[in-house]
Amino acid sequence: MPKHTYRVSALARGAIVPFALALAAKASAQVQPGPRVRAVILQRDAVFDSSESKFWPFRVANALHAETRPNVIRRELLLGVGDPFDSDLVAESERNLRALGIFRDVRIEPQVTDSGVVLVVRTLDAWTTTVGMSVATSGSQSVVDISLQETNLLGTRTVALLAYNNDVDRSSITFGFDTPRAIDNRIGLGATLIDRSDGSAVSASLRLPFLSLSSRSGGSLTGSAIEGRILQFRDGAVVDSLWREAALLRADAAYAVSAGPRGYVRLGMVGIWRRDDIIALEERGQIPTTQTATAGPYVSVRSPRFIRVRNVERIGRIEDVDLGTFGTMAVFAAPEAWGYARNGIGGSLGVGIGTRIPSGFARFGVRGSMLQTSEGTDSATFDGAATLVGQPGERHLLVLHGSGGLQRNIVPGREFDLGLGAGLRAYPAHSFTGDRFFILAGEYRALIWPRLFDLVGVGAAAFAGHAGAWNGGNPKRTGTEFGVGLRIASLREAGGIWRLDLSRRVAGSGFGGGFVASLGRGFVFGGI
Repeated sequence: MPKHTYRVSALARGAIVPFALALAAKASAQVQPGPRVRAVILQRDAVFDSSESKFWPFRVANALHAETRPNVIRRELLLGVGDPFDSDLVAESERNLRALGIFRDVRIEPQVTDSGVVLVVRTLDAWTTTVGMSVATSGSQSVVDISLQETNLLGTRTVALLAYNNDVDRSSITFGFDTPRAIDNRIGLGATLIDRSDGSAVSASLRLPFLSLSSRSGGSLTGSAIEGRILQFRDGAVVDSLWREAALLRADAAYAVSAGPRGYVRLGMVGIWRRDDIIALEERGQIPTTQTATAGPYVSVRSPRFIRVRNVERIGRIEDVDLGTFGTMAVFAAPEAWGYARNGIGGSLGVGIGTRIPSGFARFGVRGSMLQTSEGTDSATFDGAATLVGQPGERHLLVLHGSGGLQRNIVPGREFDLGLGAGLRAYPAHSFTGDRFFILAGEYRALIWPRLFDLVGVGAAAFAGHAGAWNGGNPKRTGTEFGVGLRIASLREAGGIWRLDLSRRVAGSGFGGGFVASLGRGFVFGGI
């Protein structure tokens, strides 16, 4: 080998070898496993802690309440002994536990030791048994509910419900149960039976849920059957009385082609068999049996971005709000061979997003579905909503909400329907119905006693709303209300905030003005 070639190679080796060793050392350092979970310690607290249980009624409450079982808590944890520590999975595990709706507070505190990370999981049980009577009123009408409900039966997170309901349309008795991990600690079961004064309904579900953002597969099988009277309203009065007999069987399965704590992309298939027949009430003995089926793929994409808030839909508790993006799109085949009057194709689309605003946050969402046939659009529905939440401090809350929607050739009984606490609180049930609607609402709330006697939170609120629903081609029907009220929530119970309001109803659309007292729960436009 020529001398000069040997000298260049030696110089190169003298420079490259140390550099390569440095890269190898750096790469080795990068692939070194992080700390692992050495132990998981559960610290479970009752509804009333040891210092509070000196008061005998609190001791009785603790004795009557079944404390949440350890396995219910552990199965929601996405990290176990021996797993690499991941702060994202710790945060998601906390959210999973809070989403169960059976705890007053949840905290997972990682403690670093020489041998690894110890996860200390502390849960504070909430009172989950509701026995009693509630009344929602709007002027001369009322809805009466008498119920016995347990959302954490025997500490297993099983929901059991026995309820009686009497509203302006009908009375009913409901029995239901739901347990999310009934089979192999993985498969959920649920069923509901409703006996109405003008019909009956039954539903059941078998679910293999996505247990986390990182889950790869999931699916469900649900079925329902209903028969009963359908009332159609116009200008607040009944214009038609129909009889409906329907049944539905729905199966879906999905696989996540990409999944992790930062989001997922899921591909799935849905198949639906449906029987849905409607006829005039006096002709119900001659009702036909019409069967259809549809199937198609869907894609679901989500990139979450959670924030923690307090005193929005609960008082004194951490609430998880997702300001990330979400989208789902589905396409369905509806051929004549599967029972439809003509060949068609259907689709649905839903998109949601959130963002931070000064001293608060905002959320936006739209969704729609359509069935298109060779003769044009068979049916369609679309709605959207925007909600702005401002919190200059934990004791103050300002909520502004706007929503609206359109329908075309909708099934009778599924029209937009506002009144008696749905969209508007000061108007009777079914005051505003039709194939289009809008809601504009605002509420300012101030917490007066965040922890009165360490049992309840009490606040005062001022609110206003303007909303309406009507059929296209007919005159627009709207209502306006404003007023003040109280906001009350138990700090120990699992439920949300009660509202006791005095509203001023503005005259118009066939309704006289005046003051109306109303009692209800949550926001009149639904959840945040």
